[in-house]
Amino acid sequence: MGSQPDSDGGGRPEARWCAVTGGRGFMARHLVAALLRSGEWRVRVTDLAPTVVLGPGETEELLGDALRDGRAVYAPADVCNLDQLIKAFEGVEVVFHTAAADPSKNNIELHYKVNVEGE
Repeated sequence: MGSQPDSDGGGRPEARWCAVTGGRGFMARHLVAALLRSGEWRVRVTDLAPTVVLGPGETEELLGDALRDGRAVYAPADVCNLDQLIKAFEGVEVVFHTAAADPSKNNIELHYKVNVEGE
């Protein structure tokens, strides 16, 4: 294996960037937290909303801290919009695709596009 860049002079490898689509959903919130706790990843949280709104308690918790100190960033993106995805995924090594169409919408084409095609 190649050597990892040293970010802090203490021998720890620099954290790599990943993206989590649907990053504010139930499963994604747990994944984002696990990635941040690992210390191996910086996380780009992507979702449809134009800005991230932290829930009660999140401001003082792991995600709030990570957003403030740069270990996490929020990038609004629709998985069906190629231009938004290109921008959101710039510089990331891994994408965790957890976005899903709203199950209350009975739209088979939308579900197929989000879960299979993307853009």
